[in-house]
Amino acid sequence: MNKSLIVTALSVCLLSGCASKVERRIASGSTDYATLPKITTTKVPPELQQPIVAPDYAIPQLAANPAAVYGRDLPVVSPSLVLPLARGTYITEDLTDTSVIFDKLDTDLSVEELVMLHIDAHLNRAGIAYTKPNPAKQRIVTDWIVSFEDADAAWYEFTTPSTEVGRRFELLINPAPHGRSATLTVNLIDLVVSNGTDISETIDPFTKRDFEAQMINAVIQQFASQQIIDDENRIAQIRSGINSELGFDANGDSAIIINAQYDITWPKFQLVLRKLGFDVKDLDKSTGLLFVKYQGLDESWIKGLFGSTKELPLEKTDYRILIKKLTDEKSSVTFMDDQSNSLTPLLVSDLYPAFAEVLGQNELDI
Repeated sequence: MNKSLIVTALSVCLLSGCASKVERRIASGSTDYATLPKITTTKVPPELQQPIVAPDYAIPQLAANPAAVYGRDLPVVSPSLVLPLARGTYITEDLTDTSVIFDKLDTDLSVEELVMLHIDAHLNRAGIAYTKPNPAKQRIVTDWIVSFEDADAAWYEFTTPSTEVGRRFELLINPAPHGRSATLTVNLIDLVVSNGTDISETIDPFTKRDFEAQMINAVIQQFASQQIIDDENRIAQIRSGINSELGFDANGDSAIIINAQYDITWPKFQLVLRKLGFDVKDLDKSTGLLFVKYQGLDESWIKGLFGSTKELPLEKTDYRILIKKLTDEKSSVTFMDDQSNSLTPLLVSDLYPAFAEVLGQNELDI
């Protein structure tokens, strides 16, 4: 083999920074500044006017153990971040611990029950045993989580030693007094690192933050993954045909009864309305109220559906439609005029065939 090629390869390796893991965590350059003597403050004689010193660039006092905060003992790698990537999760500046806030979403579960559900799902999927010392306090303590990581080694070594890392976590759910959000906090409570000869139980703040962020991000990822699955299932249900029948709402008014949950009926019926020539002007999901205007049907479409160009038996004006949960698996749709007066049973009966036809269509455009 060409000697110049070998020399070139070694040179590239050296120049490209074949540094060990430890070296990559330490700032490059000299750390002589850490041993410099302290400069005393200039003393101004009391009879002279003291200079005005702006506090903007004041250097804070060092900790009791300065070696832990500067020099070669200070890691320069970026700390792990909490990534609130799931819908309804966020962090705020006042969160000093490794925490994330979960907002209550459209579900019958309380926000703390929902968070606990996804913690359970992640830990069970990862095969991590855990206990709930006091279920009433929404607190989980994991068993030892043991992993093997490549230990630090020089670039020219042909074998890579392994380090055994064991850790235990505490997960706390703290619901807000208003019940619309809850904070999940993760604490690393135990850490043991062994390379076969040396055992360390020291937890420095940088390592603590890294492990805590890994755990809390895994829970958030579980939450986000389930949201994707739920969204896909929900879209599939919305696009699928739904059976319906004539009936009565909870107030005894004539209505269309749809065999679907409220969260499916609400978006599905808006698609149906647009298909039948209604313009949705405003809506309020919390009350189930839709403010619509009937614009009329496209003649070619209605002819293909019914074999005639007859429009719906409605005046082209404003209406209100009330969608309500009837049971866990059924919803009611009540038609009203712009003064919230329910339409007559005969008129609702005349409207029903067109709505039933579109409700039953598969692959309805979203």
